[in-house]
Amino acid sequence: MASSGSKQKLLVLYGTETGNSESISKRIHQDALALGYDSAWHPLSDYRKLNLDQLSAWPADAPVILVVSSTGNGDPPGNAEVFWRSFKKHTDPKGLAHVRFAMLGLGSSDYDSFQGFPNALYDQFVALGAKEFAARCKADDARGLDTFVEPWIADIWPDLEQFCESYYKTGKHKEFAPVAAAAPGAVAAASVTQPAAQTAAAAPSSSSDAPKSNRKKVTPAGVVPKPPPSVSRLDSSVTSSSAATDYLTVPKAAKFNPDAPLSRNNPFLARFKWARKITNPEAQKTVIFASLDASGIASELPLLPGHAFGVLVPNSRHMVNAVLNRLTSSPDYINPDQPFKLAPIDPKNADQVPRHLGPHTGGVCTLREALTWWYDLTSLPSKRFLAVLGNACTDEDDKNFLLHLASTRGKDDYTLYFENKRLNLLETLLEFPSCKPSIAYLLDTLPPMQPRYFSVANSQLAHKDEIHFMFVVVDTPLPDDRRFKGVATNWMLNNLERHHVLPVGKDRTDNLEKQMNDLSLIDALLPEPQPLYVPIFPRASEQSFVIAEDPSTPIVMVGPGTGVSPFIGFLQHRKAQKAEGKSVGRSVLFYGCRHPDKDFLLRAELEHFVADGALNELVTAFSRFNADKVEYVQHRMEEEAHAKEIVDIMMNQNGIIYVCGDARNMARGVRESIIKILQRQGGLAESAASELLSNWAKQKRYLLDVWA
Repeated sequence: MASSGSKQKLLVLYGTETGNSESISKRIHQDALALGYDSAWHPLSDYRKLNLDQLSAWPADAPVILVVSSTGNGDPPGNAEVFWRSFKKHTDPKGLAHVRFAMLGLGSSDYDSFQGFPNALYDQFVALGAKEFAARCKADDARGLDTFVEPWIADIWPDLEQFCESYYKTGKHKEFAPVAAAAPGAVAAASVTQPAAQTAAAAPSSSSDAPKSNRKKVTPAGVVPKPPPSVSRLDSSVTSSSAATDYLTVPKAAKFNPDAPLSRNNPFLARFKWARKITNPEAQKTVIFASLDASGIASELPLLPGHAFGVLVPNSRHMVNAVLNRLTSSPDYINPDQPFKLAPIDPKNADQVPRHLGPHTGGVCTLREALTWWYDLTSLPSKRFLAVLGNACTDEDDKNFLLHLASTRGKDDYTLYFENKRLNLLETLLEFPSCKPSIAYLLDTLPPMQPRYFSVANSQLAHKDEIHFMFVVVDTPLPDDRRFKGVATNWMLNNLERHHVLPVGKDRTDNLEKQMNDLSLIDALLPEPQPLYVPIFPRASEQSFVIAEDPSTPIVMVGPGTGVSPFIGFLQHRKAQKAEGKSVGRSVLFYGCRHPDKDFLLRAELEHFVADGALNELVTAFSRFNADKVEYVQHRMEEEAHAKEIVDIMMNQNGIIYVCGDARNMARGVRESIIKILQRQGGLAESAASELLSNWAKQKRYLLDVWA
């Protein structure tokens, strides 16, 4: 451990869209502090505050660790956008020659733009003369982030120490002092220690604490992620804030704070105007098409077709109440409706206290509100979080099993017991009854609730001051007769039915307008419904997946399933532009679903676009219609006539290809098909075809809006 007067400085920076980079970088910062480094932790949006817009201001006496991800088509995440616009302009090849850095990039190989921004940022650092002190990590979520992140963090500390020692010998870092060689990110299972806030729960086990199910007894081995330090305590001496803490209790059809810009922390309470099921009851999945009233915020919320907007929804009351009931044995349990605020145990660690609780009330909220709005209770617990829970167990078998699951040697059992069963926080706590974590430590370590993003599926030229969007109700069967229900989609479904916005049990018709007219009589007979509101906000990062600015630009759209959603808006836009007398370019849509009679979404609307001339060609693929022929959109694209048209639009008419939908299979298949098309119809070698497609992506002519 370094002495207080000779601590080695360290700068940890992160760029994040969903919060993963932030939580991992915070862990690195906390581990660095525990090892005696003088660590500073900042988002890339702080670059001006740190004077990092000047290359000479980057530290020569502090190694830099960067944890960054991508968004969209390899674009920088929201809090790194402005930084990147400035940073990429620098050209001095020796501007950062004094900087030593290490980079952890997060992404998913399911996306064509895998590691897009991390790669660009890395290349710019190298181009400006900076040098690595540790090898870069390209973490792939498609193969499991933990598989990459845990070993990298385990190795970073010896690499950093070795680098600092060599730098110290040169005399450039006078404040350097050796630090402990043990890697804080991973420790031997036998030496895992319990954070101070947890010791109250670590009393000797009793027979009543025995595990509920018959699990094999294990002795943890290998490497276990080190639990983060406990940095917060519950301060219940605060008085209740005069501001509302529940988003759904504020004045409706208004921003949370009328005087502040629209953002994730200051959403607009938008009213649902209507919602309809657009799949047949026999369809494998239920899809809802809905409209929000956006009156009054058009100037603040981008509403071009294809733009993404965020939705904030709460956890279910049942889930929250069940978790609260399970936590009553925690050593610092408080009345769930008593206001509190997270305060630092040590004022020096104030920057590590979670900042996402009650951002509009200065962090004051109740435990019930915190678990309802601010924390993710349904995601699969990470291995590091299992180490947190393991150290909170009073039963040795519970503790050993959780630490085993968190260890490198427990990978197969983690898959068997957690990934396959998809256990959430509540189910984990019930499975291990002796686990009694402190409330404050849980709030330190639980992942924050993430917003859900949807594409705008209408044009303001056709439906002014409205936002149309489409969503699949996530309801997936799990082992043991359990079901995984998506938080956002099931909250919307249940409340749309409860508020009579979505008529219960009404079958789909193909024509949305006809369906709405047919339902008017039924709606009139129902009790007066209460309006339903939902908090929405614009996506922070720059968005390129929008309708082409020039209406004469020809476009190829590929959108099976709900991937067709933004293209409904594209075609409404083109139809309105055509009616205004503007020259409209050719448009082709490749649409796919399982069965034309069960889940062909908005079929009548699409056929009307063809009849009106807004859509020149609708090409369909049905994967479960013909038992002898499984057909997907990429197969239809490869047909000679369609392939020739795609090549003509892209190579002769400067067109744009838009792909929306599943990343893991569809988008990857579409990319492979386009490369084949360029080989067969364009006469290119495979490598040249792949390079051309990559160039189109850089030119914003091959655009993806995909999800895993």
